[in-house]
Formats: sequence, C-alpha cells, structure tokens
Amino acid sequence: MVYSIPVLAVIGHKNSGKTTVLEGLVVELKKEGFNVASAKHVSKKDFTFDIEGKNSWRHSKAGANPVILVSDNEVVIKIRDGISTVSLGLLMEIAVENGAHVLVLEGFSDIVLKDKKVGKIICIRNKEEYDEYTKRTEGQILGFCSIKPFEEKILNTKDSILFIMKNVISFIEKTQKTIEIHKQLAGLDCRRCGKTSCWELAESIFNEESKLEDCFVLEAKSKLKTMLKVGNTEVPLQPFVAEIIQKTILGLVSTLKGVKIKGDEKIYINIT
Repeated sequence: MVYSIPVLAVIGHKNSGKTTVLEGLVVELKKEGFNVASAKHVSKKDFTFDIEGKNSWRHSKAGANPVILVSDNEVVIKIRDGISTVSLGLLMEIAVENGAHVLVLEGFSDIVLKDKKVGKIICIRNKEEYDEYTKRTEGQILGFCSIKPFEEKILNTKDSILFIMKNVISFIEKTQKTIEIHKQLAGLDCRRCGKTSCWELAESIFNEESKLEDCFVLEAKSKLKTMLKVGNTEVPLQPFVAEIIQKTILGLVSTLKGVKIKGDEKIYINIT
C-alpha cells in the first residue's frame, strides 16, 4: 500500500487511556501547524451512530450504501458492514481529501501492529501488556503510556504527550520526506535494487545509505524506446515490458499499407 501521509496509531486494551492520549496528541499537533484527521475503531458489537426510525436509518434499511448525511456544519458517511469494508488506504484517502497532513488512529491493532510504516503509541495497564505489545509490535514505537506508571520508561498518561511529541514530530518529518522520495521512484517493487520494496529503498535514501540512481527502472528509463501515459500519469515500465510493447506496436504498424518500419523507432502511448 502506498502511503500518502504519515499515520500514527494509539493502541491498547480497553480502559488503558487511549482516548486521553489521542486527544492530547491532536491538540499538540494542531499547535505545531498540522491539520489532523482521526479515526476510532469501536469494538462494541452491533454499535451504530444511527437511530432506528430516523430518516437516515430508513435510507440504510431500504438498501442504500453508503448513506451520506449533510447538515449546515457536518457531513457524516455511513458505510454498512463496518470494519470489514474499511481499509487504512480508504481512511488515508478521506483524510487527504479533507486537507489533513497526519492521520491519527485510535485502536485498529489488527491492522497496524505489524505495519512498519505506522508510528505507534501504546497504552498499557500492567507489565504483562508491556511485554505483550513489545513482542507483537513491528515498526517504530514512539512511546509507552500508562494511567498508573510502574516503570521509569513507562510515561504517565496525563504527562506523556509533551515527552512523546519529540518522537512524534521526528517520525512525521521522516515519513513525509520518505513519501516524497517514494514518489520519485518507479513504485514497481521489482527488488532489482536489492531492497524488498520501493518504500524500503526510499527509507534507505532518506538515511543516505542509497541513492535514487539505485532504482533500476529509473536508471533504465533513459534507454527505453517506449513511454506509456494513462491520463497525465506516466506508467513506469520494466525494460523487458517496454521492449515487448515496442515490438508489438511496431509489428502491428508494419502491416499497414505504405508504412515502413526500421524496428528501432520510439513508441509514445497516451491513454485518455
């Protein structure tokens, strides 16, 4: 999945102080000039914002999906089937469309725990939960918080945000720069550079361990004789694929009456 903005997640079990931490986090990010979008996973079974008998409920009951409620000061989108139909990509898309620089999640452990691109702030209630999340979490943990601190490295929930913000800002700045580098790469995850993905190469470039020139597809681009654009977006091509397209098009064109083909012509395809 391609990340368009930095994503932070406040995770933890029920009654561990997640909402308090998220609230403080949003306040501090706003002070730093960031537009912040948030999303909360409601774990309560059969929870709904709607009220039976109301007009919006009747829309949904009739089969409409999604149902969009628009008032003078709010827009609410109700999508049926809940968490099974919502992806992190969709949440980012909604956030970006509404001008957010950062997306902050409350919950969604099943989605974000193993996602190394998401910065995590973990709320815990005891040593067992600390050990649990330490083992299960992949990627950067920006801080641990607890309503009742029991170790020096575990911050008190009420006082934790100002301590965590340094890590949060550093994570956001790194992710923003990595996103910009990633946009310059081919985005094919071909692994020809020796990395597992274009994102990993972008991180390596950010850390000054690699260069843009390490992207095989970008380096080969100047030698290609095929360019493909869909709308205003150029589609990156592997040399092998570019050659197949070129030879196929030239082969077809060469059968036309009065056309002479040398075989080394360049092909420009623009699909609109």
